[in-house]
Amino acid sequence: GISAVAVGAVAEDDPIRQVVNRVAALVLAAGEARRFGGAKQLAQWRGKPLVAHATDAALASAVDGVTVVLGARADAVRGTLPSAQLRVVENPDWATGMSSSLQAGLSALPKNIAAVVVLLADQPQLSPATINALIERFQRTLAPVVYPTFEGKRGNPVLLGRELFPQLMQLRGDAGARAVVSAYLPAAEAVAVPDPAILRDVDTPADLDALG
Repeated sequence: GISAVAVGAVAEDDPIRQVVNRVAALVLAAGEARRFGGAKQLAQWRGKPLVAHATDAALASAVDGVTVVLGARADAVRGTLPSAQLRVVENPDWATGMSSSLQAGLSALPKNIAAVVVLLADQPQLSPATINALIERFQRTLAPVVYPTFEGKRGNPVLLGRELFPQLMQLRGDAGARAVVSAYLPAAEAVAVPDPAILRDVDTPADLDALG
């Protein structure tokens, strides 16, 4: 009846609800990529450096802002990015491991962000639709972790809710978010996507060649 319509109308304009829905993207592009044998972020695939494929996928998705964390060869990487559309953060401690880059990115996010999709700079085939599927599931469930699966296998990127941020800020070294995510898996949401790219990352030049 009328009351239901009124409640719906209020909810649409409710600033709290809008804050709950905001999901940012964080592209981690600070590492040295020793296994790759060079600046992996700058390696070309289909005419673009890997990092640009990651930022383009994020910019084409429904995220509320894209932050890129740079470290190794920061100036060279920055020069390949459409910096006007991105928030670019340099992590001076990038050599201490991935956790410091994750923390530099989280610290740069606006306070009204409710969750973040963490993208790796070495998944150039990732589809914006996959990012959107994670966001849609989060907005429906407000789960602390949302991750994609392809044919039953878990992949990247992973969406992390703000409730995880304090623990992520305590990480040290090259831990990445895995340990924190594991603790929240019982409450996590898995989203099956038709995107095998979530399982493919580029660790070596041979991996890059295999992408075709």
